[in-house]
Amino acid sequence: MSLDAKIAALAEKYLPLASEWLMEAIRIPADTYEQDPNSGMSNHEGPRLHYLMDQIRKHKCVVEHDDVWFDEFGNICWYIEDKEEEMPSAEKKVVYFDGHTDTVDPLPQQWTTVLGGGVHAFNGLIDKSKIDRAALEQNIGWVPKEEEYENCIWGRGCADQLAGVISQMMATK
Repeated sequence: MSLDAKIAALAEKYLPLASEWLMEAIRIPADTYEQDPNSGMSNHEGPRLHYLMDQIRKHKCVVEHDDVWFDEFGNICWYIEDKEEEMPSAEKKVVYFDGHTDTVDPLPQQWTTVLGGGVHAFNGLIDKSKIDRAALEQNIGWVPKEEEYENCIWGRGCADQLAGVISQMMATK
């Protein structure tokens, strides 16, 4: 099997898990938003980070439990190495991923009122028939076809680095 075919097969296999991780990472601030309106924003993404760390461990995106940690600034970090490779660690190439898990102000009320009530900042797609397509297009520039809405992941952070961090988790899985 070619490398491209292997990648395509793994992408198809893990798409449901990646989607689950992303939707939950977007949804998590809903649990604390009433008490903390900055939930999910910079220095207020603790519950999201703990969820991601738990998933990294649970789904073996790292070899050892301690291969994922929080640094002194609160960033989630993880490390993997092919232990079967005979080359000394110091001679191996390093692949470095970078991303962030915080979002801008989620503005959940605006998501509901401006976009017609069909999409929520944390809970994603609620009712595709209520989406104000013109408002959506005006705010994001490009909108998928209506018949594709249910194949999309909606919410604050989905098109920003949350999807990138989820991709990093999948790459190390």
